[in-house]
Amino acid sequence: AGVVALVLKQAELVGESSRVVAESSLRQVLLARQAEKAAQAGAQHLHTLFLLEARADRVPVYALIDTEFADQKAALSQLLADAHAVEDAVVVERLISTRGRFEAAFQHTVEEVELDLAAARPIMIKETLPALNDMLDALDALVAVKSAQANATISSIRMQQARSREYVLELSGLAVVVALICAVLITRSITRPLALTVALAREIADGKLDSPMPAAGRDEVGRLIT
Repeated sequence: AGVVALVLKQAELVGESSRVVAESSLRQVLLARQAEKAAQAGAQHLHTLFLLEARADRVPVYALIDTEFADQKAALSQLLADAHAVEDAVVVERLISTRGRFEAAFQHTVEEVELDLAAARPIMIKETLPALNDMLDALDALVAVKSAQANATISSIRMQQARSREYVLELSGLAVVVALICAVLITRSITRPLALTVALAREIADGKLDSPMPAAGRDEVGRLIT
């Protein structure tokens, strides 16, 4: 029972550690998706600016852009803070680089909209949108890495649980075998002396008074024979 309890405790600890890793990977996937959504929404609002000639009409759109930009920045900052595994290094470096290019191109486009709307359009097409696509690709790459890590961890949890169940079954089977052997030995230690005593009683009843006494043990059966 103690060995079984130890196996179950170790499996529980391993499972808990693996679950923490899996939850961390899934949380980073969610953060990446939030960053993608905010970046795409910001780009859509930026495109809306080109449709509005009057600056007064563009002011509410700027407020939306600021909100989306803040959401994107928060999600990316948290994502980069959490992405510390060795496997993350390449995709994280790529994400940091593409993020910087997108933010710079985005701000350049916003500033140019107020200076020269016609000049801002080529910047939007040649700089901002390609930078956005590069950042989205980098986010997708990070999501793929994190999803693979989460799936691998979940598979590890299931394998560990399966092994723990096998260990418990094997130990339980061994315990049953040991119990059966002990039961047989104990039963024989009781029934054999009793059988010899019964045989002696029959011989005495038949008049064979010189029959040898069976060896007596120190238990209750032995005291009964003596």
